[in-house]
Amino acid sequence: MLSHGDAVLRILDRHGRLNPLLEAPWVKTRIFRIDWLHAADQGVAADFLGNAIHYLREKFEGTKGEQYHAVFVEMDEYYMEENVSDRMDALKPTFVEKSTGMKLRCSAAKCRCLVPFAFRLAKELCDHSNPVEHAICTAAYHLKEVYSALSATCPDPGSLMREHSTKFALQYVALHDYLHESDERLWRIQPKLHLFMHLCSDGSKPSH
Repeated sequence: MLSHGDAVLRILDRHGRLNPLLEAPWVKTRIFRIDWLHAADQGVAADFLGNAIHYLREKFEGTKGEQYHAVFVEMDEYYMEENVSDRMDALKPTFVEKSTGMKLRCSAAKCRCLVPFAFRLAKELCDHSNPVEHAICTAAYHLKEVYSALSATCPDPGSLMREHSTKFALQYVALHDYLHESDERLWRIQPKLHLFMHLCSDGSKPSH
């Protein structure tokens, strides 16, 4: 992590000036916290969900649109069984596929609710003799466990979040290394993965 002085020098080098907030007495960069909603819900979780859905939809028959709809049918069953309130109304290719990369494009609340669904879908569809599918299912499990550690009833959230975020990141990076060269839209590693790792490893409670 950058010291306050190093951070200030970097900001001055890039922008030529400081935000007035950083010139206020006692304000140091260490008081700022990484935002879970942007680093996780709309960051690594959305990236993982988009890539996983893009891969797993090919397990269903039909056109691309029909495959995405088949995933949505599974999603809708999950919503009903788990009594999920923040729901997507449909799932179309444009909700996932863009020229910039695969990412599930929805609200943070809807994305957060689909993290357990991703593990459920992967567990149902993945062939563990296939290294790619094994990695997707394993990553889905560890991401689900990271989110479980946000619960107020979690006995040891700090160590669990640190452990499972690291294991999730290892699988995600392995999928990037294996598949990204064939299609640069797949399993892109974004700076938010770095923020996510810091956030899950600093011993704080993101839910607070």
